[in-house]
Amino acid sequence: MRGRTRRTLTISAVVGCVVALLSAPNAVADDVIETPVTGSTTGDGVTESYVSLLAPLPPSAGAHPAACDRIGYLRVRAEDGPADAADADAVYVSMPGFIGGAGSLEPMARNIVRASAGRGQHVEVWAIDRRANCLEDHLGLTAGAARRDPSLAFDYYVGKRQIDGHTYSPVTQKDAEFLKNVGLAQTVHDYRTVLDQLPPQVQRTKVLCGGHSLGGLITGALVNWDFGDLPGYQLCAGYYTLDTRLAGHIDAADLLAKLQQALPIQLTVNFSNLIGAAMPYVSVTPLTPDTLAMVMSFAQAAELAPDTPSTAPARIPRELNYDLSVNLFSARDLLGFLTGQPDLRKANATNAAVLGAVTADISSPIGFLRASIGAPTGTVVRKNFPTPYGSSDTAMGMVGGGKTVSPEFENGKLIEWRNYDQLPAEGVRTVDGDVYTTPASQVTDVHQFAATLANPHADGLEWFFPTRLAAESFEAQLGSRQGDLANLRYPDGIRKHPVINLDAAESGTVRGRPGDGGPVVKLEGYNHVDVGTAAWKQNNGKPEPLSDQLTEFVGRHVLTAQQ
Repeated sequence: MRGRTRRTLTISAVVGCVVALLSAPNAVADDVIETPVTGSTTGDGVTESYVSLLAPLPPSAGAHPAACDRIGYLRVRAEDGPADAADADAVYVSMPGFIGGAGSLEPMARNIVRASAGRGQHVEVWAIDRRANCLEDHLGLTAGAARRDPSLAFDYYVGKRQIDGHTYSPVTQKDAEFLKNVGLAQTVHDYRTVLDQLPPQVQRTKVLCGGHSLGGLITGALVNWDFGDLPGYQLCAGYYTLDTRLAGHIDAADLLAKLQQALPIQLTVNFSNLIGAAMPYVSVTPLTPDTLAMVMSFAQAAELAPDTPSTAPARIPRELNYDLSVNLFSARDLLGFLTGQPDLRKANATNAAVLGAVTADISSPIGFLRASIGAPTGTVVRKNFPTPYGSSDTAMGMVGGGKTVSPEFENGKLIEWRNYDQLPAEGVRTVDGDVYTTPASQVTDVHQFAATLANPHADGLEWFFPTRLAAESFEAQLGSRQGDLANLRYPDGIRKHPVINLDAAESGTVRGRPGDGGPVVKLEGYNHVDVGTAAWKQNNGKPEPLSDQLTEFVGRHVLTAQQ
């Protein structure tokens, strides 16, 4: 799969598109623009395109780039399927999770199309690209892909190298003020705009609505929403969750009491406006636009030249945001985090190993960013930060947990990366002999994962995630129905249709929580990100379980209702 997503565009065309979108208010007037994703046809019977929809923000949103009057989605379908999505046997519409872009669900989408074809069905999967993705500058990724240069994206986003006269300048909080008006209500209406590309009869009989992580809660809001002309549940024929739930099951009183004990101010349930007023998009180390863009550059280097020694670590700037990010990903204990030792900047590692250091389940300290993509070569030692080696995760799988390790890169030896399907059957061990992972716990192809993250059409991360959307999604689960949330009028919407819950067994996000009224499928070996990125070929020789279980469920409980 290494060469699967070689997407190419001319640099002059890219620059022209960027300038047109950002500077000319009426430059893009077409309501629907569909663009083939170059290189997405790979012999597996699946093809992709990116669909951009004109969906202007209301005047009350304030000044914003013209590009932000559009939303989009990755359209993934069978090559031999019908051209009109309405004629497909089913359409799965997926909402990504927190800081997730449409690309984060691309491998899953391809797996679903392939699994459905094996059952004699032609289906489509649409992965939504939320509105705030309009602020991302993909020129570095696109130019790097076009020139096959694994260093160009890093040079552009981190090194401030010009590309055809353009210098990367991330959007400031001040320039993104309009995102303070992009909360749950706007996102739910954008969700409907995507669904409305299909006729109502198709929505009610063929459309499966689902989401990953926070995207599940957004989907739950959609189906409970009062749109005035109809309740949201009439837009779908069934639901699916990807390591999440449609309803949060949060004990509001208990949670607020714990928060109140930790804070010096009096909390109210309605706090989204307070948070949104502070900053329009999430920017907390390491989840800052600068850091996320750097991770994108790591991913593209790993896609284009996975086995080449990386030049990026040594060139990471000595600035507070980067220092804290590097310390977080490198530290083996609290002292190491405080002192910056060992220093990732000194690592002699391949491009794939650098990506693994920040995203792999065996190394990343951030639970909701973990993917099971393999393990490093060489000697590794235990990590005891931010939680002790082998401990349970905390905060619903968000922080730490599991057996995390760090390569001994102080000795200067080249650290390479073993893909998910290249580990010995007995597993791999730390320097003191403990098995920290086995093939059974590795499910995502690092090459496909890298290409997914660095997709110039729709990358795997959302660099400017609206703070209001995060706050209101949480607030809704606490039971608030104030302001825009008053439209959550159909609490029984989830029970109107069949639902299946697909849970990552090695993620703590929904551990121990009941399903949304349907079966709960435990995906062994999967971490939080793996539900969207797992490879078609699995180490146990069995069908990829998420796509297999989901398509079987839909065929039995949804598509049979059409007959």
